[in-house]
Amino acid sequence: MALKRFAVIGLGTFGARVAERLTELGAEVMAIDRNPAIVALWRERVDQAIVLDATDELAFRASGVEEADTIVVAIGRDLEVSTLVTAQLGQLGAKHIVARAQGALHERILRLIGAHEVLNPERDMAEALVNRLVEPDLTARLALSTGQEFVEMVAPPSWFNATVADCDAERRFGVRLTAIIKHPPVVGADGTTRFERTVLTDFGPQTIIEQGDLLAVVGTAKQIRTLQRNP
Repeated sequence: MALKRFAVIGLGTFGARVAERLTELGAEVMAIDRNPAIVALWRERVDQAIVLDATDELAFRASGVEEADTIVVAIGRDLEVSTLVTAQLGQLGAKHIVARAQGALHERILRLIGAHEVLNPERDMAEALVNRLVEPDLTARLALSTGQEFVEMVAPPSWFNATVADCDAERRFGVRLTAIIKHPPVVGADGTTRFERTVLTDFGPQTIIEQGDLLAVVGTAKQIRTLQRNP
């Protein structure tokens, strides 16, 4: 199944990482920032990079950003701009708006004006720390609006050298395997060896899962826990 189209507004540290990670996972990404120098760095890295002042309502409407399946408002310190952009997206009928909040009050405002999902960095970092301490095999975790979770987990030992068909994750556990992340060794021109991250989204039933692979999986929290405990 093809990944959805995403737009990321604001390419600071947070927005840049979101855009980068989505691209690594094979998603179609539109990256937006008002700084031409920043946008220039992204033109070869995403499907579309646009210089846009998101407070310019006419230009914002003309960009077609609302056509994305999910829009991440990653604007950080400027609460006024973040709020205005979120409100404009709501007026345009955007399908799914994920906005970054700076505190509890800002979070409530963003929800009132149309954000479907709000990220509160301090709260989310605390939750991520707890999840990492309790479930160290999960290297990344993201709650989805469907009630499911997207997780990146270490391949369990019982899956080493088995095919995707042998593991049969969907039938056995109800989870969907969306990508396999491998780290093959690459020898550089200077003779040194490094491990290069390779994301496979077009894997087939005969693709081999190896020791050290990471698995990108979608399922409910209960399904994922069952997979972890009974691989």
